[in-house]
Amino acid sequence: MSTLETYLDILRQTGADLVQLEAGQPVAVVVQGRKPAVGGAPVSGRAIAQIAEGLLTPAQLHELAAPKTITYEHAGEPYVVQISRRDGELCVAMRHADRDVPMHVQRPEPPRAAAQPEPSRAVAQPEPSRPPSRPAPSRV
Repeated sequence: MSTLETYLDILRQTGADLVQLEAGQPVAVVVQGRKPAVGGAPVSGRAIAQIAEGLLTPAQLHELAAPKTITYEHAGEPYVVQISRRDGELCVAMRHADRDVPMHVQRPEPPRAAAQPEPSRAVAQPEPSRPPSRPAPSRV
């Protein structure tokens, strides 16, 4: 069984809407529009390349500028598999052909450190300089 079929089995067995593979990231499994924390080891770029090489010709892979969508049958069921590039790396997303869900999973943003307010500091401000006072002219 190919690696692609392994991931299609995960999709079928979990009832997920979408499975996405991105190099260096754990498998993204989307269920009812949510991406639960599944964990697991990151998927290697080589594993993703093997899937893509099994679906596209070398020329198609070389020229892949926009996502390429393929219909693939596994265990008597049709699936849609999309191959794309993100930051120069191949990505693969797959879903049941009868489900109309977006094929792109937003990569989670790394948590940002909460902005720490700067401590209040009383800084002495110099008084504005005034010209020296002159006595008023006297009238006699």
